Amino acid sequence: MAQPPVRPVMARELTRSVPFITPRTFNGVLGFPGTVSAEFDCLEGFADPNLFNNVGAYPGTNTPKIHAVGPWLDAALFSDQACLIRVEYSVDRGCAYRQAVPDTAVAASSFSNLSGLRITGRFVRISLINNSGAANANVEFGVYIRST
Repeated sequence: MAQPPVRPVMARELTRSVPFITPRTFNGVLGFPGTVSAEFDCLEGFADPNLFNNVGAYPGTNTPKIHAVGPWLDAALFSDQACLIRVEYSVDRGCAYRQAVPDTAVAASSFSNLSGLRITGRFVRISLINNSGAANANVEFGVYIRST
């Protein structure tokens, strides 16, 4: 007599991951010279704290940072004046921010989109800089860290 098929120890079912995103947005007036930044900590809330370098100050000015999970960085910007977008990473506490890619120039009254930059440090800072020379720039600026 034939034996019945053996069932696997773990049931096999189709699964689907749920994408997630951590946003930081700014909508307002940015003076000259002026900078607005979004700073994220991509590990503290989600990784083993025993593996961190807990010596030294946090990089940048915004402490605590926004906790975010995901390897991808997107940013969107519209401004009625010329601006720059700067992306910087920091390896850990006690380290400085280092510019990851060249500044992205955004012409006045133009939409700019950065999509899919790989985050390679514990901390990431994205800055919008009003370098137009005009007293004020009306800006819409969004930064998003995403999982997929």
